[in-house]
Amino acid sequence: MQMDSSEVAILLDGIFEKAGFTNLEVRTCREEILDAEWRGKASFGLELVPELVKIYAKKKGEPRLVRDTGAAMFIEGNDGPGPTVATYAMDLALDAVERQGVIWVGVRNRWPWMTAGFHLRRAAQAGYLAMTWSAGVAIVAPYGGKRRVFGTNPFGWAAPSVKGPIVFDAAMTAGHASVLRDAKRQGVRLPEGVAIDVEGRPTRDPDEGREGAMLPIAGHRGTGLSMMIELFGGAWVGAKTGLRFKGSRGFVYVLATTGLFGFGDGFRNLAEGLVDDVQAATEPGAAHIPGRPAADFSQPREIDDGILARLHPLRP
Repeated sequence: MQMDSSEVAILLDGIFEKAGFTNLEVRTCREEILDAEWRGKASFGLELVPELVKIYAKKKGEPRLVRDTGAAMFIEGNDGPGPTVATYAMDLALDAVERQGVIWVGVRNRWPWMTAGFHLRRAAQAGYLAMTWSAGVAIVAPYGGKRRVFGTNPFGWAAPSVKGPIVFDAAMTAGHASVLRDAKRQGVRLPEGVAIDVEGRPTRDPDEGREGAMLPIAGHRGTGLSMMIELFGGAWVGAKTGLRFKGSRGFVYVLATTGLFGFGDGFRNLAEGLVDDVQAATEPGAAHIPGRPAADFSQPREIDDGILARLHPLRP
């Protein structure tokens, strides 16, 4: 059904308040879910609310800054809601980056952000370059393999530009990170080359894919990238790494000033010039500039009736 963003906001506030979320947790979760929905990333929006409410019962405490060396910080998320912990980490990074020029923030938490780009966009809007990556629960087989080792291991980049941030995020999987879940819900078959069954055979059946494994993007290249994210987003921050260490997930932020190397004055203009080059090289309107256009919360969105039905028992 068609819903306004204000209607969805009221729905979310009621669900989270009933579940015992603090005012800050309600706000941060609502904002990130609305952003996902209104940017067309529904698989990372309302669909994840039941899971978010479910794991909230396992929260151990508030996010806490454990280590601060000036150039780097480590935050223990204490299994709080991903959007809240990710916002806490970004707040600290934004406060430190202008003083330091560059700041690294490592985080350990049961759930990272829902979409990497949401938080990176904040940094780019403030005029900074930003990156993030996260090692996830094992669901992806290495290239040529038969069993799960890697998470979907998303990463993201964001940069300021004259007409608004350029923001890109993606998972290291041949299909988007939620393709198995979406295909199962919609009753459709998977695209070719996305998953294997428990015997390592290619499959287009979402149930077989869920029992088996997803495949990495770009074959051995995706496997290599996934390995590095497991190390830089898992082992480095004391979090889940491969099959040997199944702890909480980890993620890392890197923020830097555009003038870090002494060439920042024209960065925004150069960034927009690159956008112009891409658009000029394609048919009018055909170029997709990552992170654009901005989400238009004034327009209603079609919300899946099945998802609304699953949210109904969670309402006050």
